[in-house]
Amino acid sequence: MRGTAELPHILSLDQHGEGISIPAIAELDFLVGRWEGEAFGSWAEENWAPARGGTMLGSFRLVKDGAPLFYELMVLAELEGRPQIRVKHFGPGMEPWEEGAESENFPLIDVEGTTAWFGGATYHRVGDELWIYLAMNGGDDGSVEELLRFRLAD
Repeated sequence: MRGTAELPHILSLDQHGEGISIPAIAELDFLVGRWEGEAFGSWAEENWAPARGGTMLGSFRLVKDGAPLFYELMVLAELEGRPQIRVKHFGPGMEPWEEGAESENFPLIDVEGTTAWFGGATYHRVGDELWIYLAMNGGDDGSVEELLRFRLAD
């Protein structure tokens, strides 16, 4: 366990960001592929393309009862001296959730084998499965950890 009692699989820069060598984007090639599974009680798909030009491009879609609920466009690139996943969310009609150039950012903290810890999210590959742990707002319960489990589809 590298996180906290409440979020055992999640790291934050405050907890672990000092003194750790910053991994290269190329070390995250274990994410590449088309992944399918269940997330938030619905069908989900996450895709990651191989690193090119110092970046990786990803996408996510969540579908319930045959209709899209939302999409995400993700870019893994260096920002402020550290690789980060930058996420833009879109509603089913492609309306953006974030304003202008704003994005939700997850800075890379550490990589060990096929596990990558980002601030607020952890990606862990086990064979043909990809487990994504997310720190979510649990309302009155504070932050909660949500596990998304995917299988390599292609």
